[in-house]
Amino acid sequence: MPATDATIRPAAPDDLAAVVGIYNATIPGRTATAQLEPVTVQARRPWFAAHTPDRRPMWVAEAGDQVVAWVGLSDFHPRAAYAATAQISIYTSEAVRGQGLGGRLLDHAITGSPKVGVTALIGLVFAHNAPSLALFGSRGFERWGHMPRVADMDGVYATSCTSVATSDAGGPEGRRAARRALRRRGPPRRGGRRAGRGPPATRLSFHFEPLVPERGAAGEVAESLARGSGRRWSPSGSRLRPVPRS
Repeated sequence: MPATDATIRPAAPDDLAAVVGIYNATIPGRTATAQLEPVTVQARRPWFAAHTPDRRPMWVAEAGDQVVAWVGLSDFHPRAAYAATAQISIYTSEAVRGQGLGGRLLDHAITGSPKVGVTALIGLVFAHNAPSLALFGSRGFERWGHMPRVADMDGVYATSCTSVATSDAGGPEGRRAARRALRRRGPPRRGGRRAGRGPPATRLSFHFEPLVPERGAAGEVAESLARGSGRRWSPSGSRLRPVPRS
């Protein structure tokens, strides 16, 4: 069955081995994940169990009788105010890449997110992962963070990671559905008590600007980073300061 005819459905416990296999296959390429060694099915059981259908679902794409790709939502941050924001991850097997399946999974997650109270999706994508950046960009995601040298990939420190965020997942109706879901569920419990109800959370996105010294090798690196990320670079003396947005 071609990937275009794959069926997208909620993940089931029996899918875990296939989900782990797809994930592990991407590790050697050093493009899709910061994981450096394969993970085991047993080690991933708690992670899989955290993908609950009513809050942080996972969906798989099944072609024939084989799981060939998956998309999942995870907590972006444990603090209660971020309950309406989720990190999204998409992984496809090599055999089905380039056939539009990643886009279908992303669309499915965007549509389904408001139903579980998610109003904002955030993807953490390496800056050298051009296909993933293009995929997220094609669905209206915006780049809000460029974090240089945050991942040590076998001693290669120049690898950058870009934070990609989208607002208003699912459009106006999606926002309304997400608010209803949040009200039904209520804020997460903290210390055995449920936090007081209040206005539904709105999107909190972060804009990172490179810090740029004027002189020396660090300044050259900052200038290169700023140019590579499309940011404006301006010398500011010997002190570090953020470049103001125009």
